[in-house]
Amino acid sequence: MPISKSNAYSPAAARWFGHALAVGMLAALVFGQTACGYDDNAPDIAAEASSDENEDSNTPAETSDDDAAIEDNNPDATEGESDDDDAGDIGPTDDDTSDDDTSDDDTSDDDTSDDDAADDDTGEEEPTPVPVFDDPALMVEQQPGRVWACEYTCGCDGDYYAAMDQLTDPTQPGFDVVDWRDNVRDDTFVLPGFESALEFSSRIENLLSFSVDEALTEPTHVAVVEETTLDGGIKERVLLISNARLGEFRARVLIPAAPGPWPVMLAIPGHGVDTDEQFLFEQNGARYARDGYLIGALSLRVMCGDETEGQLSSALIAGGSSLAEVQMEEALQLYRYLRTMDGADFERVGLIAHSGGSAPAMLLSWAAPDLFDAVLVDNYTTFGEFTLNGDPLNETVPKFYAYHDCVYSMDKALVPTHLVPYGDFDKESAAEFFDRQLRS
Repeated sequence: MPISKSNAYSPAAARWFGHALAVGMLAALVFGQTACGYDDNAPDIAAEASSDENEDSNTPAETSDDDAAIEDNNPDATEGESDDDDAGDIGPTDDDTSDDDTSDDDTSDDDTSDDDAADDDTGEEEPTPVPVFDDPALMVEQQPGRVWACEYTCGCDGDYYAAMDQLTDPTQPGFDVVDWRDNVRDDTFVLPGFESALEFSSRIENLLSFSVDEALTEPTHVAVVEETTLDGGIKERVLLISNARLGEFRARVLIPAAPGPWPVMLAIPGHGVDTDEQFLFEQNGARYARDGYLIGALSLRVMCGDETEGQLSSALIAGGSSLAEVQMEEALQLYRYLRTMDGADFERVGLIAHSGGSAPAMLLSWAAPDLFDAVLVDNYTTFGEFTLNGDPLNETVPKFYAYHDCVYSMDKALVPTHLVPYGDFDKESAAEFFDRQLRS
């Protein structure tokens, strides 16, 4: 996509004229009077969705205790207490479910080899192997027993500060987040739309503090430090992933007991301690491994809704970045590892996120839509959330605040996207959505 850098704001109130005049003019020039419904020339992806799904999927989900008592500053966002059916499939779907393969009925073959005999006896074909993705910039090593230096994930911010010059971007708008919270946010004009989904995807990508393409080719090291077998034959693999920009972070992969190829699931958890374990085990994200998905989850650092997260977020925001954008980069590094695994079918990739993880997930779905075939989140964010103490969070991204309505215009998403009630990412409705998109 072409590279262009632009400010994302157009505050409407006259008393904030000094903050927003130039930005308002830019927004008017760029976006005109179009709405999130798009112009007549834009592709109506929603029209391709399955007709038996409910289209009312923009109901924001409830906030949660594990997201640090976030203050919701979006007057249009209401609590989502809908049933599973209230958040329907969105985006394009594949209605072709006729995967019935016929077996070879030819019994006149005199060849008595084992392979042919097995085919004749069962009438079933072996799973078609999928090619292994070659990533020459990703070095994977077995280092059993190696221990992550981060003992308590709420406070592991040293790597971020050490690489602050790399993680921030002076070409992007930086903000004094306290001034923005008190004097700008509530009078920011939330943009009503854009010309097309592809144009909006490009705009989101160009506002990021990093390049998606460069993140996918950054020299990165993966240490496999632990592998165990869980109940039911699922294998658990613990990784330490590191590169020059992000430092070192942990991720956890669950490998199904059944032979591959498997559809793949990339998980971005919400706030908490040891979020990879929390997502997979305490919150039952492991159900997807039991269902035959290869799933990997991040252990997010500095995600406890406390002063440490607030200070780091403030520093990143001042430099034109945000914690959500750093987490997007981390997710892409785990994505790279998953696609190199034997049995991973990267023609079928889902992105799933809980709570605070929904902010980086939704931005990633727009910035890199070609990487995913289905996206599911359980939280609506305005990118203007703060804790009740006034501290910014990973979801605080001022440069995207004016875009939040369009980011969550899921009926026009480039990837089939599903918003479920808060905490329902592991429920049957969520699993059925992924099964339809990745297995039909």
